[in-house]
Amino acid sequence: YESTLRKFEDADIIVACHPYTYEMIKSVFPDKPLIYEAQDVEYKIKKSMYQDNEDTAKALATLNVIEKKCCDDSAFIMTCSDEDKNEIARLYNVALDKIIVVPNGVDCKEMSYVDPSTRILNKKEAGYAKKTGVFMGSGHKPNVDAALTIIEVAGKCTSTEFLLMGSVCEYFKETKLPDNVKLLGIVTDEEKRNVLKSVDFALNPIETG
Repeated sequence: YESTLRKFEDADIIVACHPYTYEMIKSVFPDKPLIYEAQDVEYKIKKSMYQDNEDTAKALATLNVIEKKCCDDSAFIMTCSDEDKNEIARLYNVALDKIIVVPNGVDCKEMSYVDPSTRILNKKEAGYAKKTGVFMGSGHKPNVDAALTIIEVAGKCTSTEFLLMGSVCEYFKETKLPDNVKLLGIVTDEEKRNVLKSVDFALNPIETG
């Protein structure tokens, strides 16, 4: 990983989208400005995901220290929501004016609208069922939990096809799934666009994280 980082020695600014590489970033680039792109409040979300035991407590204590260092040492912090902004400020005693909220969004030039009639043709060409929905996500535990919910629903909606896309699929490789649940796995950007312009609906039953 250090050798990979050193490929970017000409960079003027380093962006850490998680705190976990903070120590390595500072060892390789001790003098470069750092921006912390906080996709979550990592300490809070990991605390909610794992069982309360001695090993978890040790890991969380280490994460708390690293995330605080990343916050303290960054030129500024980006969060996805006001809720995360306020939580980081409270948890790590960070000034609110050091935190910028950058909401999640979509590049509408990259993902253009597809009208229903074209979508029907695309769906037929792709060989999807009459009604087809998609959920995409990483192997992050909240996404795995969401996929489990979809699999449960699929058993009751046998005339609808459910597509799971992304590294979340790795969790279910050895799982016996309903016939109307298909794992697409990790796909290219082009493959993702083809799926999104062919299905009838998207699913996002996220309850945590």
